[in-house]
Amino acid sequence: MTEHTTPGAERDWITLRAEAKRLYETTGASFLSVASQLGINERTVKKWSSQDDGWRKENAPTSTADRVRVMAEIASELERTPAPIVGTGDPATEPTREEIEEKLLLRHRAQWAAVSNLASTAIRGRDEQSARLAYALSRTFATAQRSERIAYGLGTGETSPATVVLERE
Repeated sequence: MTEHTTPGAERDWITLRAEAKRLYETTGASFLSVASQLGINERTVKKWSSQDDGWRKENAPTSTADRVRVMAEIASELERTPAPIVGTGDPATEPTREEIEEKLLLRHRAQWAAVSNLASTAIRGRDEQSARLAYALSRTFATAQRSERIAYGLGTGETSPATVVLERE
């Protein structure tokens, strides 16, 4: 059985769809939030977004180049945190182990603060691209920090690297 709608009713759906898109793209609202604000089903909002090839948040990076720019901005902010001082070879000016460890810790905390801020923004905005960026950045920092600690002899307390034994049949 088919439904008969009046032209005025169609215009209401068109207006609702436009308003749903505007709310989603310009606010931090999720599909569910937009749907509840407009009194429609969340699946309808998702379907409309899908039909329009996906709605994008206004301030969210939309291309790989934009995401790279965001990462570069984060990296430039982190460059303001001074890197640990490596000795010049003169024992009088050589930093102690504690000084190196303290400077590394400050730098690492600044890096994790950047990841934490990015992740919080992604969660609040329900932005999958920002969440993926935060995840990639966290893995990158974890690898870099682990390498720095090893390079400065500040490992996890292990005196030798782990040994892997492969058994063959």
